[in-house]
This record gives sequence, structure tokens and C-alpha cells, in this order.
Amino acid sequence: LQTQYRGYLIRKHYEFIPKYIVVIQKLYRGMKAKKESERRKNDKLREESCIKIQTQLRRVAAKKEIKCRQYDQCQKELREKSCIKIQAQSRRRAAEKEIRKLIQEKACVKIQAQFRISSAKRTMEQRQIELIQEKAC
Repeated sequence: LQTQYRGYLIRKHYEFIPKYIVVIQKLYRGMKAKKESERRKNDKLREESCIKIQTQLRRVAAKKEIKCRQYDQCQKELREKSCIKIQAQSRRRAAEKEIRKLIQEKACVKIQAQFRISSAKRTMEQRQIELIQEKAC
């Protein structure tokens, strides 16, 4: 009788074991599925975060590039303006030099004309004096 009772208890015990195993497996698989779902959700959030960060970094890099190009453009314009100013000053100096040269030439021509006039007057006066002396003699 004891052997039968013990056999009954063991069979009863083993009948519940598969049920417990199934329950444990069900709970384990549920936890595993939940973790997998959370991991996928976190992966998706992480990926979205990475995309946002990359977008921001690219935006910042693009802004920097634009600023560099604008700075380079400003520098180029500044160099061009400086070159234009230097050229203008050089041309102004050359023109002033040319004007001074022309003024000196005009002054020389005037001086020469005055000198020729005065020398012509002197020679004329001398001739008149000579003519008067010839007539007087």
C-alpha cells in the first residue's frame, strides 16, 4: 500500500511538474519578449537620437562652411578694394607728376617766351639806338 501511495504521490508530483515547467517557460518567454521589445524600442530611440545628433552636426558644419565662404568672400572683396585703392593712388600720383611736368614745361615755355621778348626788346632798342646814332652822324 505504501509503495502504491508513494507511486501515486510521485506521479501526482510529476503531473504538476510539466504544468509548472510550462508556466515557468511561459513567464520566461514573456520576460524575454518584453526585454526584446524594450531593446528594440531603445534601439529605435537610440537610432533616432543618433540621426538627430548627426543632423545637428551637419547643420553646424554647414553653417561653419557658409561662414568660411562668406569670410573668404569678404577677404577677397577687401583685397580687391585694397588693390583698387592702391591702383587709384598710384594713378593719382602719376597724374600729379605729369601735371607738375606740364606745369614746369609751361613755366619754362613762358620763361623762354619772356626771355625772348626781353632779348628781342633789347636788340630792338640797341638797333634803334644804332639807327639814331647813324642818323645823327
